[in-house]
Amino acid sequence: MNTYHVFADPSVKNDEPGFDSLLKSDITVAATEPAYLHCKVENQGLYQTAWIRLADRQVLSVDNVLVTNDNRFQVSHRKRSNDWCLIIKHTVEKDSGTYECILSTDPPKRFSVRLNIVENEITISGSKEVDEGDTIIIKCRVSNVVHNGHLPSAVWCELRITDARPWDSAIYSCEGNNTPRRFIEINVKG
Repeated sequence: MNTYHVFADPSVKNDEPGFDSLLKSDITVAATEPAYLHCKVENQGLYQTAWIRLADRQVLSVDNVLVTNDNRFQVSHRKRSNDWCLIIKHTVEKDSGTYECILSTDPPKRFSVRLNIVENEITISGSKEVDEGDTIIIKCRVSNVVHNGHLPSAVWCELRITDARPWDSAIYSCEGNNTPRRFIEINVKG
């Protein structure tokens, strides 16, 4: 007589459709940069996937079909992939808000993603008049900088010109990624 032992394998999931629990549900992107909102559906079967913008209940896509007329939006899904990615090209501040990935089960299953769009701000400062021989110090500060999805408070740099001479008189500029250029005019008095 043979004896068989059956063990439950925790890596085997049930057949119930649902969403990947490891997905990011809060995303921060700098304005004008693209946003990638991922929705990974497990055991999708024949159910459809849709993306909606919650603020105005606007349906953006159903499966691979884009429903919105806004050409900044795109949905990406590859065969045999469980990722339905909503892409917003060239984001603007009004894109901030909650987006939902909806699975057409009964009742529908929902996965929410909060999108935060931040505008970079830039300032330039320094003494506009400097005596010959002094040091020119120009500071450039860019705030609301997004790096790898995180929002540090500010990034700054400093330009120092020692022993300033009249030919150092000029218009200096400061520019960051996705920010307007700022100018300061420095006059060296001799």
